[in-house]
Formats: sequence, C-alpha cells, structure tokens
Amino acid sequence: MPQPVRIGRYEVVEVIELDGPMGVTYKAHDPVFGRPVSLKLQTSNLVDSAEVRECFRAVSALQHPAIEAVYELGEHDGRPYIAMEYVQGQPLEQTIRSGVSLSLSEKLGIILQVAKALHHAYDRGIVHHDIEPGNIMLMRDGNVKIVGFDIAYFNVQAMKRTRMIIGTVAYMSPEQLNFQPVDARSAIFSLGVVLYQLLAGKLPFEAASTAEVVLKILRESPAPLSRFGIVKARELQPFVDRLLAKERAERYQNWLKVVEDLDSIRQKLQDQPQLAGS
Repeated sequence: MPQPVRIGRYEVVEVIELDGPMGVTYKAHDPVFGRPVSLKLQTSNLVDSAEVRECFRAVSALQHPAIEAVYELGEHDGRPYIAMEYVQGQPLEQTIRSGVSLSLSEKLGIILQVAKALHHAYDRGIVHHDIEPGNIMLMRDGNVKIVGFDIAYFNVQAMKRTRMIIGTVAYMSPEQLNFQPVDARSAIFSLGVVLYQLLAGKLPFEAASTAEVVLKILRESPAPLSRFGIVKARELQPFVDRLLAKERAERYQNWLKVVEDLDSIRQKLQDQPQLAGS
C-alpha cells in the first residue's frame, strides 16, 4: 500500500521495516511534542484487527525503563496503530558483529537488565517470544531497551496458523520449533542463547543450514564455556546450562529466579579483578 503522509497527528517520515504478519513500522514525527516516534500500523490481513488492538492494549501497560514506551493507540482508515518511543540505540546484534570488546561485568549487566524487563512484562501477562540480539538495543548511557513485543506475539500466532517457522531460528526454544505451547520458559531459553553468544563469541547451536540448526537445538548440547577461555566459566556454566535446558521442567521456571541468581552471580564476581576480562 502507498506510504501515508500522516497517521493520526503523526507526520510519516519513512519506513523502518515491514513487520511480517502485523504490517509496517514507520518513523514519524510528533508535532505536538516535537519528537520522533516509532509508529506501527496494521496493513496485513493475516491477523484480525481486534487481535491487533488487544495486543497493542496489552503492550501499552508495560512501563519499564528497559522497554520501549507506548505513547498512543489509535486508528487510521479503520486499521489500528500504536505510537511508541523511537529507540535510538545500537542493536546488540551489531555490537556482537563489530567485535566491540565488552567486559564480563558489562555482558552480565546487559543480560540482567533484559531479564528484569522480561520479569516486569511477565508479571503483566506478556511474554516476548523473539528474544534475540536484534531486539535488544544498547543505549549510549549503557542501558538497554527491548523492542518488538508486539511483532514477536504475531510471529507466534502466524507460526501456529501456518505451521511454518517464523522468527529467528537460532534463538528459538525446542518447544517453539516443535510448535508446542510456549510460555516464559521459552523466552528464558532464548535469553540463554544470547548470554552464551555474548560470553563465547558464537552461538551455542551453529550449522550450515537452518534444518541443521533446528536439529542441534532439539538434540545437542552446546560446547562448554571453558572451551572458549571465558573468565569465570566454572561459575557461569551451571547458570547457562539451566537456561538452555532442553526440557522445560529442567529450565528456570520463572523470571524472578533468573534475576535473583544472575544478580547473585554478578555480585559474587563484582569485586574480583578478573571480572574486567571478556
């Protein structure tokens, strides 16, 4: 469809991305507050408008410094839209690819911020089903912002309907890949993949093809952290193993325990000079 000039009071600047089953995300200008916004508009018929509105309402209830803020819900030509904070950070994916050196303290701090935000969301009945470095933004002040709560929700719905894998396969849990019901423990697995990648510099499940990656996630254990010369690998390995457990019953069962254990590990290592290593 043609790019609109205005959606609600917002002046459309450019397309940021096409959001699969949801629609499209624009960068827009809010003339009232003089700020840029990320404006998501349903343009696809793959999901029902009532379902989109319900998802937008749920996301608007999230108020956490590490989650992109919601400014307004509205309609444009009968299609729901949501105006959100325009996050001007660098995706963690780009940081990893660029080889920027992060200390162990910084790496654990990033994951802890994400875990706290996902705990906040889960307490409000919302699970992010696409936790991967592209949805974790690093801000200039060292804080993080999680984006894509709504798109992740619709990807899961589309997977259920089409029986096709939609999303970032390398970060998906075994139950996602088996088209089984997903809950917070699936996102916990995904965060374990991100943490492993930050620590080891590579994904825990790598292969030449998507099909091989899926098989590895379902059947194989990742290489131990000690193989990569990681500082304090022995202290970190039990935590990472529990995040990446194949069986949900053996994984962390809730975000609160993830936050508590990671915070405890980080505090224990905090005063040790080796924590500055990466």
